Amino acid sequence: MYLKNTLQQLLLLFTLLTTLFIACKKDGNSGDGSIIKGVISLSVHAVHHTWDVPGIGVYMKTNSSVFPGTDTTLYEYKERTDQYGKVVFENLLPGKYFIYASGYDSLFGSMVIGELPVSLYPEYLNSNYADVTIQVS
Repeated sequence: MYLKNTLQQLLLLFTLLTTLFIACKKDGNSGDGSIIKGVISLSVHAVHHTWDVPGIGVYMKTNSSVFPGTDTTLYEYKERTDQYGKVVFENLLPGKYFIYASGYDSLFGSMVIGELPVSLYPEYLNSNYADVTIQVS
């Protein structure tokens, strides 16, 4: 009798834990393998002094308000600036992000880097859109 109750309790515990494991899901993941997309767009303009910096890498880390470092594998978003020094990140969720830009500035003939924390929350944005300038030097 005692063994039967213990087995029933273990089965109940296993069922509860399995249900909790399946029901819990990580941010950005719907639980079925698909990614949850946000509605926020962020335009980043890389500038060295007053000139656009084309062709440099712009990296963005989610859930971060401090500089994660220069290891670009730590960043979830990666893009290259266009000929006007701009890049747009789309489908972002609300939150804090950290932007890091690095590359070769062909106009000045030197390597440049810059970093910038950004907070993106719909109540502070115009139509879920933000535009920032990152100074690189």
